Amino acid sequence: MRHSSILGIVILSILLLSCHIARSQSVAPPTHEGQASATGHTIIPLPAVSIHVRPKLSLQNALKIAEAYIVKEHMDASSFWLYEAGFTLYGDKALADKDKTSGWYFRWDNDGGALGNYIEIFVSMDGKAMRLMSM
Repeated sequence: MRHSSILGIVILSILLLSCHIARSQSVAPPTHEGQASATGHTIIPLPAVSIHVRPKLSLQNALKIAEAYIVKEHMDASSFWLYEAGFTLYGDKALADKDKTSGWYFRWDNDGGALGNYIEIFVSMDGKAMRLMSM
C-alpha cells in the first residue's frame, strides 16, 4: 500500500510540474500584417484598445438595410449567398483612419463560383447603403 501511495504522489508531482511548464511557455500568434485575404483585402492589425464602443448601427440592422438596398436597386441576388460581413472603415487609403467612414461591409458570392461575380455593399453608421465596385 505504501508503494502505491508513493507512486501516486510521484505521478501527481510530474503532472503538476508538466502543467506549470506548459502554462509558462507562450506561443506568439502568427502575424498577418500586409498579407492579402481570400477576398483580396489587405489584413492590417488593429491597435490594441482597451475601450470598446458599441457601433451606432447594429450588424443585424445594417444587414436589413443592405438587403433592402439590393431590392431597391433591382439587383438579381437570387443566385447569391452572404459570404462575408464585418465592421470596417471606408475611404481612400491615403486618408487617416479618423477621416474614414465607419460602417458594415457585406459580400455576397454567386452559386456558380465565377471570379469577380459578387455583390459588395457598404452600410455607413447613419444607415446609408452603397454598392462597392467589384474587382
